[in-house]
Amino acid sequence: MDQDEISVQDEISDQEDSDIVLEITEQRNNNYVLETVSDTISETDKKIEVTMRRHVLQQIIQPAYIKDISSLVDWRFKWRKIGNYLECFSQLLSLVGIIFAFSAGFYDDKSLSFYSGCMGSVSLALLKSSAYAFAESKERTGSLNTILSQLHIDTMPNIIVEDASKKKM
Repeated sequence: MDQDEISVQDEISDQEDSDIVLEITEQRNNNYVLETVSDTISETDKKIEVTMRRHVLQQIIQPAYIKDISSLVDWRFKWRKIGNYLECFSQLLSLVGIIFAFSAGFYDDKSLSFYSGCMGSVSLALLKSSAYAFAESKERTGSLNTILSQLHIDTMPNIIVEDASKKKM
């Protein structure tokens, strides 16, 4: 027998005369509900139930939580970085587009006007992509905080700051 089966047998043998009481948290109302395993269930069935519950928690649910949390933290960081790079590149393209626009007027060159317009358009597209990346980062933060709250762990702050003008819209 392995260590888990021995500890389960010890727990059940200590409670042979009484029911096994399992505490289940009802998340909607935050009430505690008691679930009682009847005396009519054999000791073997009680051992199997406790062993199965422990196995599901340790082998399936905990690794899934760990993978989800790791993935969310990783992608939260990646989306924020992508958003920062896109926004920076958008600002640089916008600056170059403005320089081309003034140069087109000074040199009376229509091709510079075209390039200026293209850079302005690409700059706006990159800025929109940047906003999408920041929104994805916020979504990952929200999902992460939901999981952390369920595990009774402090949540991670959302470090993306919105402009006051964007909040009013």
